[in-house]
Amino acid sequence: YKSAYAAEWEHFVAVLRGEAVPDCSGDDGERALYLADKALESLRCQREIVL
Repeated sequence: YKSAYAAEWEHFVAVLRGEAVPDCSGDDGERALYLADKALESLRCQREIVL
């Protein structure tokens, strides 16, 4: 995964510099965070969480 992480980081820096367009939107990131939070809740509660 090392090369994938390096490429992701390079793209992120290019976006910050205005040299590239983000591959995903803020909405995509928010949705990923929501799903990760629900997965953690499910793990802690040891039950299925309905999305």
